[in-house]
Amino acid sequence: MELKTSEVQEIAPVTFNFEELKKELTEKSKYYATAVYTEDTITTAKQDRANLNKLVKAVDDEKKRVKNIIMKPYTTFETQCKELMEIVKNAVENIDSQIKSFEDKKKQEKIQQVIQYFFDHVGIYDGLINFDIIYNDRWENVTYEMKTIQQEIDHIIAKAKTDLMVINSNVINEETNKQVTDFYFKNINKSDCLGLALNEAKTIEATKSRITEMKKQEEKKATAEQAKQTIIPESEQSKEKMQLYELRFKVAVTKEQMSMLKEFFISNKIRFERI
Repeated sequence: MELKTSEVQEIAPVTFNFEELKKELTEKSKYYATAVYTEDTITTAKQDRANLNKLVKAVDDEKKRVKNIIMKPYTTFETQCKELMEIVKNAVENIDSQIKSFEDKKKQEKIQQVIQYFFDHVGIYDGLINFDIIYNDRWENVTYEMKTIQQEIDHIIAKAKTDLMVINSNVINEETNKQVTDFYFKNINKSDCLGLALNEAKTIEATKSRITEMKKQEEKKATAEQAKQTIIPESEQSKEKMQLYELRFKVAVTKEQMSMLKEFFISNKIRFERI
């Protein structure tokens, strides 16, 4: 199939009295651009405006008329080309959908092979190395060989082994070690994951130290406050002993109890009076 078109002749320029009109319109425009109208000549101004707008419209209408004449052969040709393309488009879409379906199937088969290889070789790091985290979108490309993918997976697993040895030798605290290890595997897809993990260990230890120091300071402050509240200076104790308090109360007693109460007041030097 081949598109064959007749020889297209170059369209001759459209000729008209351009220079003559240009000169005349330039002179008139200069005049009207500086014209001054008064209240008495406002009607003339409206007429001049209408004449100029009529002239502009005439030029624009003629431009459109000539354009339609010139474009008519092309417009027909363009419509016919679009119709041909639409016919072919339906056929292309059918083929394209089948190719895409085939490619998707091959992609899924390749992904399954990669997943299988990963779980066959992850070993003791199963559950630690997350396949979704290390997954590389480039592995889906047809040109990305399976051998290269397997080498990259092997490198990730081998690097995890050596990196954990470094972490274990540098992070002794069991709790911190677990946090750092978890952090490492969450960032294993980053090239500097070991350095990030070791920095995380420093951050965790520094935070723990600050919290411990804050607790010590709080405990020290609480102890001091407690001591301040419970220990009364001797001078204060003496003042408290000398302080006199006036109590007013009413009791129901027998004559004998009244004598005993009076005797108690007198023997303890407690001043009392009847109310």
